Amino acid sequence: MNKLAKKSKKKGRSPYIGVIIFVLAAVAAGIIVLKYLESQKYEKELLKKSEEVNLKLESSLFKAGLSKKEIVSSSEELKSLKNGKVLLCKRVITLKKGVKIEDIAKAIRGLSELRGVDVEETRDERIIKKQGRKYVVKLSGFIIQEIVIYPYAGEEEIYKPLPPEISKKKPMVALIIDDLGGSLKQANVFLKIDGPIIFSILPNLAFSKKISRLANDSGKEVILHCPMEPEDYPKDDPGKGGIFSTMEEDEILKILDKDLESVPNAVGFNNHMGSKLTQDRGKMKIILGWAKRKKLFFIDSRTTAETKGAEVAMELDVKFGERLVFLDNIREVPEIEKELSRLLSLAKKNGKAIGIGHPYPETAVAIQMMLPEFEKEGVELVTASSVVE
Repeated sequence: MNKLAKKSKKKGRSPYIGVIIFVLAAVAAGIIVLKYLESQKYEKELLKKSEEVNLKLESSLFKAGLSKKEIVSSSEELKSLKNGKVLLCKRVITLKKGVKIEDIAKAIRGLSELRGVDVEETRDERIIKKQGRKYVVKLSGFIIQEIVIYPYAGEEEIYKPLPPEISKKKPMVALIIDDLGGSLKQANVFLKIDGPIIFSILPNLAFSKKISRLANDSGKEVILHCPMEPEDYPKDDPGKGGIFSTMEEDEILKILDKDLESVPNAVGFNNHMGSKLTQDRGKMKIILGWAKRKKLFFIDSRTTAETKGAEVAMELDVKFGERLVFLDNIREVPEIEKELSRLLSLAKKNGKAIGIGHPYPETAVAIQMMLPEFEKEGVELVTASSVVE
């Protein structure tokens, strides 16, 4: 009798245990999903916030009396982090007469009032010797701004003016549109733009060959948009025809040949992603050695500040250029126009400048609207082959 009672008790408990296990599993799964969604939201917010800080800084600097002419060096890149991406901006500023270094420093320090933003003044003896200051701006602990400021230096500028032979020429801008090859509709929008827009075409996609031929027939310069390994692979996948740091030379060369074959008429190439691979000097020597044999130039998209592209290109005597501005990190026409204006200013200062955009309708509209401004400012829109050296 006792045994039967014990058995019935066990049978009575088992359904509840099953329900409890199911509920616990459902709760655990819910927590995992919520954490994933929160991480996705955090990644997007991190990039958006870094872009907002950059715009806030520009506004504050101009209010403090700075002009675009005083920003003698400027670069932007998307920095990959464990928790997402941020926009990393670097600027070197030489102040004009009448603008106090303390006013500009105050504008920079004012960013610390924003939530999650810290501003630090760092010591760099080379900068201090020239009475300059260096500031680092961090967002949630990640560096998003590096700013170096030099005071007015009388009639002698810290940065030398353009050599006479360059200053006599018209300033030149090369506009590259990346990520083409997957859509004829996207390509057609840029084919209609009256100017030497450079078509950077991803290999082995549905319309890679067709778009390459259409662009060439329309008088547009074509380059290969060569997929390379990013730091956060496999989260970000460069796609078909990618080059990875684990590959041996023979495999790399075979992939490069196949990539080039799928983009006929290409006269050069730039990297798609590649924040990890372009830091690998050995792999870049293989790639740029191949480029030299194929008589291709190289445009370094500069997806990392640690790239070895320019260094190896100079060593191997391969013609190259470097991206100065990403045009459409913010997909809004007014913001893209601002980046085009900045590119124009950099071209006037340096003699030439390369900007990279993407096949967005907003980018096409902004370029069309800015073409008269380029002409008015005496800046010539040219092919990439015109600015490499």
